[in-house]
Amino acid sequence: GRQDPIVRLIVSPEHMDMATALVGSSGLAARLTFEMWAPLLEEARERGEIREGLTDEEICQWIALVQLILVGRMDFHSDDDPDNRRMLTNFLLPCIIKDAPAPQSR
Repeated sequence: GRQDPIVRLIVSPEHMDMATALVGSSGLAARLTFEMWAPLLEEARERGEIREGLTDEEICQWIALVQLILVGRMDFHSDDDPDNRRMLTNFLLPCIIKDAPAPQSR
């Protein structure tokens, strides 16, 4: 998680070249994300929940980018922080699913 020294090193501002390599040219983060999310995305597609025109690879690339952004935010103190959940519900989900829930307010 966020407290892991290797993760902190990768997402630290002075080592952004590492994060760029993981997400960008190597595509490693997206491939690992795909391995984890592919079964869920397949089930969601079967139920007609995924927006048209998006590939699983594109969705996983977006999720990987969001994950790196959130991991790099050291001001979030807890994985179950309601602000994290609200941000993901309001901004990540509408990018992926057809009938995203109404935005949550604080």
